[in-house]
Amino acid sequence: MKELAQTQLVNVDRLAFLKSQVLFFAGAFVVIISGVIALLFYKPFKPYRSFFWSIIFTILFFMYFKAKDYYAIGLYPIYIAFGSVYLADQLKFGWKRYLQPVLIALPVLSFIPMYKVAFPNKGPEYIAQHGKKYQI
Repeated sequence: MKELAQTQLVNVDRLAFLKSQVLFFAGAFVVIISGVIALLFYKPFKPYRSFFWSIIFTILFFMYFKAKDYYAIGLYPIYIAFGSVYLADQLKFGWKRYLQPVLIALPVLSFIPMYKVAFPNKGPEYIAQHGKKYQI
């Protein structure tokens, strides 16, 4: 662990860690945020409120110890589940039910701009020449 901390974890930027968290689940970001907020305010989720504090403390823990950004990927499926249940309940009736197709389209629409930057669809030469676009 000491060798890892000295050779690799020193290169981890805490702000980049947070940016990566958004990029990993950009398509589900609205659902994840809804799930995290619902854990605080949605009465049926009151027994599960500890999940709210667990994501906060875990992300802070990872940031403090300069963890690699992909270490946190396993946290989010549970919050996607909470957010899905919450949004399904909130968007059942009235005018809100017309928001369901919009929320279904969001992941697809958010993928389009990300495709050019977040996915390795260009060669190394192109990325090196356009480093600012890729934050290199």
